[in-house]
Amino acid sequence: MARKYVRGGRYGDGDIIYNINEDGIIRKGRWSDGEIVANIDDSGIVRKGRWRDGDIIANIDDNGVVREGRWRDGDIIYNQDDDRNIHEGRWGDGDVKYNVTEDNNSGGCYVTTACVVSKSLTDDCYELETMRYFRDTWLKNQKNGMEDIGVYYKVAPKIVHAIDKMENRDVIWNGVYEEMVLPCVELIDAEKYQAAYELYKGKTIELYNTYINT
Repeated sequence: MARKYVRGGRYGDGDIIYNINEDGIIRKGRWSDGEIVANIDDSGIVRKGRWRDGDIIANIDDNGVVREGRWRDGDIIYNQDDDRNIHEGRWGDGDVKYNVTEDNNSGGCYVTTACVVSKSLTDDCYELETMRYFRDTWLKNQKNGMEDIGVYYKVAPKIVHAIDKMENRDVIWNGVYEEMVLPCVELIDAEKYQAAYELYKGKTIELYNTYINT
């Protein structure tokens, strides 16, 4: 399997807490040389350390439910929904603690990809921090804000995957940066939040219709 990242919170650009490699080894942080904390075998048993004889911490069933100990009747700690959000408790309406993304620098976020891949910016660059500020302080508090955010994180990974297969992907990502990211940041800086929202949403729809819904 591809390397996976466990990130804090609901969003695919959250801070990386752990990474999981193809052998099920769980390490702290982003990198493959991070401190090993646990391992997961093919049956979903989570053990301390690197080895398959380590003390059992938890087990994960086929529905993504995480329980304490070895057995399927252990106390439920977390559950994972179809969007790879990890909730506290048994139910999908529990508080979201983590989310899981595949192996890429963007976490499936096309805005991040446009900055990191096209312009070689860091994940905490001014543009991305400004867009996250906009999301977390203005957009999520609008009437349909949480719905819009949810839709973005469903379609954005598909957009990233589709564009990354194009021969002219560098040109496309540069266009996303120049035509959407930079103007959005300027609008947010000017506190023109509605205009920034309309530009961001319009670009998302355009990219979806161009590269996915064809």
